[in-house]
Amino acid sequence: MRRSLTTTLLLTAVCLVMSTGCQRAASAAREETDLVPIQVRTPAVVEQQDSVTASGSVEGSETTDVAFQVSGKVARVLVEEGQHVNRGQLLAELESTDYRNALDAANAQRQMAEALAQKADAGPRKQEVEEARIDLNRSEDEYKRMRFLVERKSLPPNDFQKVEAAYNSAQERYRMAVEGTRLEDRNAAMAQALAAKAQASEESKRLGDTRLLAPITGNISMRRVDPGQTVAAGATVLSIVNLNPAKVRVGVPEAEIGKVVRGASSPWCNPILVLARTVKLPYDGACRSASVNGRSRKRSGSRQRRWQRRAGILFTRS
Repeated sequence: MRRSLTTTLLLTAVCLVMSTGCQRAASAAREETDLVPIQVRTPAVVEQQDSVTASGSVEGSETTDVAFQVSGKVARVLVEEGQHVNRGQLLAELESTDYRNALDAANAQRQMAEALAQKADAGPRKQEVEEARIDLNRSEDEYKRMRFLVERKSLPPNDFQKVEAAYNSAQERYRMAVEGTRLEDRNAAMAQALAAKAQASEESKRLGDTRLLAPITGNISMRRVDPGQTVAAGATVLSIVNLNPAKVRVGVPEAEIGKVVRGASSPWCNPILVLARTVKLPYDGACRSASVNGRSRKRSGSRQRRWQRRAGILFTRS
């Protein structure tokens, strides 16, 4: 009985092992039949042109406010708004009569100071030295005669003192004529000449400042002065903007900002409002930079934040 039970158990175990092996073999066969062939290829890149329409503001690459460096009454204005000017071109002038008179007076003072400096540097003339020597000899002769008389009690001592003082003075004048001008006097005269020259140069500059010249090449964007008006020094009278190249700042919606990349070309900006006049000019440009600006706004008690991307485009006239 025991032997038959053991045999039955062994047969059952062998059947189970054989059934499990058959199932595994069938699963492996099904997996091999389900495999799908795959091919690896390099993806193709396709570029497609697209455009974004946006509005913005035109800015010049250079903007300069021009002002007189001196005050005065405007004599004439030679330019109008929108007019093209070149660097160094005359734009406006002030009445220059007062400044011209001041320059003439300064030049006269300069010439006089230079003449005095030359005189001090040259020293006394030969004729002046000879004149001092002759005066000394005459005073010496008179002094000797008066001393002879005072020694013999024929002349009051007071009169002799006067003659002696005149003789000593003649001696000093002759020494000064021989030695020439003192070094201190020459330096003082030279300093006065330099000061007069500097003053004349300053007046010349002030006269030149009555003429207003264009510091850059561009277009007159604003004119604030007319002939007959009185302007103060440093007050802006004209503004010049250089539009070649021109910079355009536009606001691009966030949904389309992906189409704007740095370096992307923008062949037209048409029409453009330039200097209060709408003109249609061909411009070639490229995006230089893009930045994000955030703006907050309250709505229905909740705080929302909107983001807007601004692209800066540099245009050059074609």
